[in-house]
Amino acid sequence: MEPSHSRLRSLGTRKAYLLFAICVVLVATPLIYLLVSGFTSSDTSSWDHIVETRLPDYLRHTFWVTLYTAFLASVFALPAAWVLSKYRMRGALFLDTLLVIPLAIPKYLMAYAYGGIFDFGGWVSSFLSFFSTGFPPHIDILNPLGLSFVLACALFPYIYIAARLGFGSAQRDLFEASQLLGRSNRAYFFKILLPLALPAILGGLSFVIMETVGDYGASYYFGVDTLSTGIFRTWFGLNDIETAFRLSLLLTLCVIAISVIIFSYGRTHKFFIKSIQRPLEKTNSDNSFKSALLYFLCLAPIGLGTIFPMAQLLKWGYQSAATIGDIDVLMLTFSSAKIAGFTALTCLVFAFVLLYSARLARPKVPGILTEFSLYGYTLPGVVLAISLLGLLFGFSKTLESYGWDVSSFTLYLSASSGLLVVGGAIRFLA
Repeated sequence: MEPSHSRLRSLGTRKAYLLFAICVVLVATPLIYLLVSGFTSSDTSSWDHIVETRLPDYLRHTFWVTLYTAFLASVFALPAAWVLSKYRMRGALFLDTLLVIPLAIPKYLMAYAYGGIFDFGGWVSSFLSFFSTGFPPHIDILNPLGLSFVLACALFPYIYIAARLGFGSAQRDLFEASQLLGRSNRAYFFKILLPLALPAILGGLSFVIMETVGDYGASYYFGVDTLSTGIFRTWFGLNDIETAFRLSLLLTLCVIAISVIIFSYGRTHKFFIKSIQRPLEKTNSDNSFKSALLYFLCLAPIGLGTIFPMAQLLKWGYQSAATIGDIDVLMLTFSSAKIAGFTALTCLVFAFVLLYSARLARPKVPGILTEFSLYGYTLPGVVLAISLLGLLFGFSKTLESYGWDVSSFTLYLSASSGLLVVGGAIRFLA
């Protein structure tokens, strides 16, 4: 006798719930291991030394770099988002696309490019030399403020996309009501539209903050001591993994606290309007000067985030064109593409299993579990790396205590691209 439809459905639900639980455990294991290792480490001598000597600098630089980056990214993004939402301009779609391209440029490449632009013999130094008769002037950007500027150039599209969505949801009725009350366009923007779009803007700002706090490559190149660089310096410089775990835990708690505050505000203050019957119509600019200003507000962040760094990178590429076809360069390119492809495929598989199993298992699966399974993006990459490596070596030590010799396999796995694919899938699953 064949099982009934209800029994088949119950069996499918149990399997879906089991698959969902397995995926959540696999994704959450690095965070759990980090929490356990950070709170249970026994050696405190190195930690006390770090707290007394280095931690205040790590925290101060991280705070100021994050604050400056958030401010500069908002300055770059909000005017462009408002202009393209309010005014009818030629090439608006093209400008809208260009304003998102900086997300495709890694932050450390942006840092290298601007380091070359402002270096001795760079474009800025060459330009300033025309106005100087002595030694060519030099602008040093290898400091926290320069790092903030570079990160803002790379990350402002997060705020731009969110602001574009928030400004685009404005209703025509609100604008007409403000005009009837004698409000100017400036008052309408700051007192009506901006508060309505603020939760959306804060959502984009949260991504900027998470990326800034977790940055390692650009911070290391600029020589700025942040929590991320401190983690690597403690682990590889002092060979103290327990103190590195504590710094990673501190960094993770800071990111989680910021994320919870921002997303809690966003949930209690909805930025969207469910039904837009009369959207705000775009208008033409009044005169040529205003048109030039509007185009400048859109082209300035495009130049800073795309044109200038890409021009510097292309210059270096042209100068080293003879090595582009080198076998080592081709192998590195192929390896990068392979890792990116496998990471994307792993993300798709995890996402499909999570969403499909959660759909079948409802209402047994709480919504908080679904959201927790997507926490990976809040983890800085450096924290995820140290958690996975620590988890791998800890598991290896446990097996060796039972007589299993897995040191060679552990060393091979830690140096392979498999662990990198797993870490990337956890981080970008959201």
